[in-house]
Amino acid sequence: MNFPNFSKKMGVMQPMGNTSPTGGDDKGSGHITGNFDPTALERGAKALKELDQSSNSKKAFELIKLQELTKQKEYEKQMEELALQKAQYLSHKTRIDNEERRKTINYQQEQERITAEYKTKLEAEAYQKKLLDQQRQNEEWLRNQHEQYLRQENIRKRNELELMNIKMKQVREEKALERENMKAKIHEENKGLIERERKNLDIHIKTLKTRADEERKTKLESINKYFEEFNNSLFLFLNDKEKLYRFSLVVTLTAVGIYTTKHSTRLIRSYIETKLGKPKLIRETSLWHINKFFDFFNIKKNYTTLKLLATGKYKSNKNKNIFDEIVLSEDLKEKLTWSINSL
Repeated sequence: MNFPNFSKKMGVMQPMGNTSPTGGDDKGSGHITGNFDPTALERGAKALKELDQSSNSKKAFELIKLQELTKQKEYEKQMEELALQKAQYLSHKTRIDNEERRKTINYQQEQERITAEYKTKLEAEAYQKKLLDQQRQNEEWLRNQHEQYLRQENIRKRNELELMNIKMKQVREEKALERENMKAKIHEENKGLIERERKNLDIHIKTLKTRADEERKTKLESINKYFEEFNNSLFLFLNDKEKLYRFSLVVTLTAVGIYTTKHSTRLIRSYIETKLGKPKLIRETSLWHINKFFDFFNIKKNYTTLKLLATGKYKSNKNKNIFDEIVLSEDLKEKLTWSINSL
């Protein structure tokens, strides 16, 4: 069986397997022209010849062909995988580039924001400083104006005070001059009267002394006369025994009356205090107090009694139990009832 292209195929496959003409001997490759060994070619030719004569050569060729197709498919698959890896690499690189670009943009925006904030802060600080400087200048100006006003006010007050002092001094001088003129005028007017009074001074003194002596003598005479009358009356009273007896009796009766009245008043007051001046609780519980008489006409207090009388359920105090209006414990009430019944 003849395969014209089989040897050609085999000849192509040998270089792919990196087989040298000398059977893979590196030393022989360097001596192709000098020391050529045809043994390998003979073996190859012999093998081809054996393959051509073999009954399975077609199957072997198909197998080799399938192996070549498989290798080609694997190569194509590797190329596709490489293309896919390249595409993935490019996609990953693009994504990384986009991420880096996004980070760069974000960083730039953050830097721009920080720069803008810092710029705004600097502008605000500058504006605040400007306002503070303006306020300080205004306060300084107001303080200077106030100090200037105070200085002017002090100057005005000092001038007014000096002017007032000058006016007061002028008024005092005018008043002093008026007083001097008035004194001179009065002195001139009363000069004659003063001379006359000086001349009549001795006469006035003598008149006053004479009047004082007369008044003293009159008072002494009145006192002597009063004591003389008192002595005469006392002497007559002491010598008259009947008058002495009456006087003693009147004094004794007066003393007895005063003493009796004093102690009677004390007894009456004590009685009134014991009867009428009792505390409220004692007055209300006393049978003989006068309030009991007025309580008889008190409809509000006697409402229960009147109601019992109207219904016929009223019981007199004689038939009334002593414990009806007293709230006691059951044990104590039984003991007291037993004690009363035993008596």
